[in-house]
Amino acid sequence: MLDELGNPLCSHIAWGRKCKWGLSCQYSHEVPSVLLASLAEQKERQHLEKCALVKSKSKSTTITKKTINPPWLVELKRHAVLISYDTSRYPFREAVESLLALSTSTSTSTSMSTSPSPTPLPLDELHNLPLLPLSPTPLSPTFLAALQQLHGPALPAHFAEAANDKKRGKHPREKLLRATPEYKRFLEIYDRFAREVLAPNSVDPSPSSSPSTSAKSKSKSKVVAQFPPTLRVFLAGQDPAAGKIGQHKDRVYRDHQASEINFWWPVNGGGVEGTNSLFIESEDGAEDFTSVDCKYGEVLRFNGYDNTHLTKKNETGRTRVSCDVRLRVEGEGGGGEEKEVEKKKTLKVGDYSGVVIKNVSNKTSSTVARLVDFTNG
Repeated sequence: MLDELGNPLCSHIAWGRKCKWGLSCQYSHEVPSVLLASLAEQKERQHLEKCALVKSKSKSTTITKKTINPPWLVELKRHAVLISYDTSRYPFREAVESLLALSTSTSTSTSMSTSPSPTPLPLDELHNLPLLPLSPTPLSPTFLAALQQLHGPALPAHFAEAANDKKRGKHPREKLLRATPEYKRFLEIYDRFAREVLAPNSVDPSPSSSPSTSAKSKSKSKVVAQFPPTLRVFLAGQDPAAGKIGQHKDRVYRDHQASEINFWWPVNGGGVEGTNSLFIESEDGAEDFTSVDCKYGEVLRFNGYDNTHLTKKNETGRTRVSCDVRLRVEGEGGGGEEKEVEKKKTLKVGDYSGVVIKNVSNKTSSTVARLVDFTNG
């Protein structure tokens, strides 16, 4: 390659790179405009070819499962039901009260230390948290985000600064929160709850002696459960969720699978009803949205993959704190997938991390309390 005077060109400069020899380079740095355009076009073509190759390799690392959900799973997902559980064995309210009472004296992650509140607010009254200039800020990013949505510009500056303290999309407070004894206790309760209540209510409910069930999977199944659970705070007076987590059904997101079963439960002592609860439809496209009246000690099982669910402005005067997860059954008798699922090292339920629960039977101490009533939607 030559410049307009016939002198050899520096290949670094010609290809748009920085010449490491600088002024001492013995080659010309004056690239003709025609040659510069030609090289830029060639560089762009090579980039596109490389992208196409990467995309082709990515497609080869996916598996496509076209099997459909078995009849028992179709029937299980057909009805939204409330399942009762023992709150003395799974004391979510006390654990979450302690968790959300954690606070910090600084608004940013620099030199951050945590301290528990001597008198935690009841979860139903979290909207009454004092917002004074010297008030400590909650450690929970979820709680902070709810306060920010409720109060907007009226939120004290150090609260707003704490809510927006993110690095590359991740909140440093989340890492600190998950390292606390309070969060570990919350996970211990959830782990027990998932194994003893949720998983048994996610498998084939028919008797193990059913002749249609193979000997290998007569009474035991393998379940993948979301871990950790998603914790949500919906303050009294707060507007409904919008944007990415507004009104939706899970199947519109590519990583979710048709075999997923949704579980949702309030952890505040007053339970939920009316506009501080979750609104669901009875079946895909029915739009007969009803608010789920759910007591503390009950968990809702519903088909969030196919059926639209949403929240409305909380006008009840009571805050709702809730957890939600998704589970799916693996192996024989489990649900098939309708989408391409990428092979990943991290186990997933939809786009959430998960854990495997093995040897799950349909025997459980929990009981189905009642079906969700859609007649008063």
